[in-house]
Amino acid sequence: MGKISTKTEILPPVNMKEVESAVQQITGSWTKTIHALIETALLLHEYQRSPDYDSIRKILHDRRIIDMSVQQILIGIAGNPVLTDKRYRDLLPPHYTNLGFLSRIKSDKLIALLNKKEITPATTLSDAKSLATKFGTLKKPQKARTKKDRKSTRLNSSH
Repeated sequence: MGKISTKTEILPPVNMKEVESAVQQITGSWTKTIHALIETALLLHEYQRSPDYDSIRKILHDRRIIDMSVQQILIGIAGNPVLTDKRYRDLLPPHYTNLGFLSRIKSDKLIALLNKKEITPATTLSDAKSLATKFGTLKKPQKARTKKDRKSTRLNSSH
């Protein structure tokens, strides 16, 4: 059998100043994502009123620039004045799916959640869904019906 090496590797010390600088630069760059998402959402919302919108939408989809379902989410985001307000952009999560769920919350409640820091750039998809269910127009998921439930529904509807 071979010997197990117990040699300890010594790693160079971490330069926390450089690490923090890198994290801040990357965070700043990532934050620009939210600005681009909202700018794109506003453009889609604006062009939605164009008589050529169906063609624009289809070409964006066909060229794999923005899928149709993503376009709808972005248009929903643009329809929420809090999400498009420049004062709040840096407080929002930089993910269109999260913003899509948050767009279902009325403006006054959304502002309150932002002020209480219940919505931050770190808000997860699960958190956004939960907030939309609790405070917005997203309905709670219904339990899947069993075969027995479906059968009793059919029997009751035949009366």
